[in-house]
Amino acid sequence: MQTVDHITLNVRGMHCGSCVARIRRALSGIAGVETATVDLASGTVRVSGAGLAPAELVELLTDAGYEAGVEHEGQGIPDERERSPHHDGVA
Repeated sequence: MQTVDHITLNVRGMHCGSCVARIRRALSGIAGVETATVDLASGTVRVSGAGLAPAELVELLTDAGYEAGVEHEGQGIPDERERSPHHDGVA
């Protein structure tokens, strides 16, 4: 199974602050997840940690009732070229 250190997921079906909290709670229960930043406006979730399995994260969000897919994944800390201009790091 492929693992990564950071991943950005596109998530459909988030509509409110309760969705954001539900996704954060669900992701925090996954081994290796250190941070999960949910951006309701853009419909993305940025997950950082160690040994993250993209398929496991997508499955978790799908099981929680959301449509999810991988936008970006990688090893180590992303450089500025990898960051979307629409994300300013605010959770």
